[in-house]
Amino acid sequence: MPDDDAPSPCPIELTCRPAAHAWPELVRTFTARVDPDQRADQQTLRAELGLATDRPVVLSGHQPGLWHMGILAKRFALEACAARAESAPAWVIVDHDADDAGALRVPTPSPDAPGGIEARTLRLASADASRPLGLRPPTADLSSIREAVARGLDAWIPARLNAIADAVERHADADSLAAQLHGAAESLLRDALGDTRVSPAMPIFGSLSIARSALFQHVLERMRDDPERCRSSYNSAVDRVGTGAGVRALAPGELPIWALRNGRRFAASDASLRDEDAFAPRGLMMTGLLRRAACDLFIHGTGGGGTHDQAGYDAVTDLWLAEWLGWRTPAPSVVATATARLPFPGEAVPPTARELAALRWRAHHAAHAPAMLGDRVRESEKRAILEKLHASTDRAERAALFHELHALLSGVRGAHAERLRSLHAQADAAAARIRASGLRADRTWSFALHPPERVRALRDAVFAAFDHATPVPKGARDA
Repeated sequence: MPDDDAPSPCPIELTCRPAAHAWPELVRTFTARVDPDQRADQQTLRAELGLATDRPVVLSGHQPGLWHMGILAKRFALEACAARAESAPAWVIVDHDADDAGALRVPTPSPDAPGGIEARTLRLASADASRPLGLRPPTADLSSIREAVARGLDAWIPARLNAIADAVERHADADSLAAQLHGAAESLLRDALGDTRVSPAMPIFGSLSIARSALFQHVLERMRDDPERCRSSYNSAVDRVGTGAGVRALAPGELPIWALRNGRRFAASDASLRDEDAFAPRGLMMTGLLRRAACDLFIHGTGGGGTHDQAGYDAVTDLWLAEWLGWRTPAPSVVATATARLPFPGEAVPPTARELAALRWRAHHAAHAPAMLGDRVRESEKRAILEKLHASTDRAERAALFHELHALLSGVRGAHAERLRSLHAQADAAAARIRASGLRADRTWSFALHPPERVRALRDAVFAAFDHATPVPKGARDA
């Protein structure tokens, strides 16, 4: 970064749901209630995948690549939870995916762009949407990164691009592009943390290996026996959870698996069940199989585990597999993610989405909570009305009390109109700062672009969350 312009402070926001300290108890509770049939599935699948069979397993994973810091939070949470739950950690590389893991977005100065920053994409490997990353050969062409360094782009993120290229090259003899990119990510992580902070090696397996398991073959036979029942129960689950989970219904004849042929993947259909000899699970089935038998706790991001306001795709998986296969006790899933922005030089870092949401909430709820406006007299009057409402069973009296309550709150809004306008203005100003900041507000830059001390700070924050003893949130569930 330029010597004459210090980077802006960027706090790390960590989300663990439920509270991280409660996760070890989820492991113990689940392990104690597993029935004999599920236990047999566990022993078989874990042996096939090279996982521990003599103790609980905590599992997480992601597509291969140089993840952003939110994904890295899952990786650290996996280590911390396994240590505290006396369990074995393991990581699944989603190598049946064919996403553009070879693309590396890097920030570049641009005076005309919002916030003075634009993104440039450097290529670690070419894109190929039909070939699973686990079936593609490693890449040896890192010319785009080396050229970017030669042009001085690395000055904006000191020494990080050369480190990335070196890490990818160190794994050029990997079995696949997926293994190469994952190995590079692990190397960069070790470099950032230092030898004294790196946990012992954990089992790592690719999702394509699940396709060779006895459990997947059993599910495949059930699908062949009655593909329509598989599909209808899947679509019923999608309908019950809603489209907000990011899962679409299956089309007529479509199945929730991939057909593999000549190193490429295709959407499987009823017809392909008779013609193809190789298949792989798609996302929902993959995590369903893993939570059935590979682990005692699965750590998701918000895609699988959802947000405070919306269910993730795990909710669809649970309903689907319970109706179709009768699997009603999947391992519990939890959520770990983080927002950690790059420390760009120049302007102060913009508000985070969480900070903006808090400002929006405050502006909205203040109109209904006199105490938030410092009006203790009307707050007392409001509570008195509410107590009468809770105690009353007379419809006429309740209607009168509701009218009285609305009149009171209307008076509050009139008396504190200026303060309420100020709260809304603060929220609007924060939203405007985020818009104006452009990519300064982006949380998805690769962790490999962050200074090593930021990676260490994230790990410290995650481990500290497991030591923070607060009551288990009401409503925490094995979801």
